[in-house]
Amino acid sequence: MEKDEDSALTGPGGYMLKNVNWGWCLSEENSRVYIKESTNYELDRENLQLLALRLSCKAHSLHNELRHCSDSPPLATQTLADVASIITAVKPFVCWLDRSPFSGQFDYQEYKAKLLRLSLQIATCAQRDRFAERPVEEIRSSCKELANLADSIIQDIVDPLILQPASLDLATLKKRAGDDLGFFILPSFHGVHQISEIKFSSPAHQCGKIEDGDEVVQVNYQTVV
Repeated sequence: MEKDEDSALTGPGGYMLKNVNWGWCLSEENSRVYIKESTNYELDRENLQLLALRLSCKAHSLHNELRHCSDSPPLATQTLADVASIITAVKPFVCWLDRSPFSGQFDYQEYKAKLLRLSLQIATCAQRDRFAERPVEEIRSSCKELANLADSIIQDIVDPLILQPASLDLATLKKRAGDDLGFFILPSFHGVHQISEIKFSSPAHQCGKIEDGDEVVQVNYQTVV
């Protein structure tokens, strides 16, 4: 006897990739509503270029703000908050670059490596001045590089994929009682449940619609939180 499992799966290039950012703790029911609203709002507009634009705006803003700040410790609380905001903008950007169709292309992976390196630099310098002699200068310089990198993606890349929004697809998995579905999910980040590996010949593999990097939005039409 077989049991059907219906799952709405997401990811770039044929599926939908969703960016959900929470600034506060939500109840489970409110989380479901928030994810549904965010999915509907972002579905036809979010793409790699838009994520680069968001990062560019945040990085340029902090760079310009720090031009008027002295390097005397400690760092202002607002500066720390702005650094956290930039890191939050980098994470979904890197998630897109880490998934198909961008994951197998050298140029995009080079962008990803630079994004991670610069993000680590500003995050390290923002640790209440403990890891940099001149944290303001270090953060300002890294923000300028981040902004220029994001602008380069917006202005210089001619690949139409960076303008391609994600889409939503439905995958039906059929399995026997006691069997697993055959995929692994990475630890959740801001409500994103990303598939990291698919077992060969498993229900997920045989379905033919699921790929590494896809995001699970619903299971049996219930929103995953």
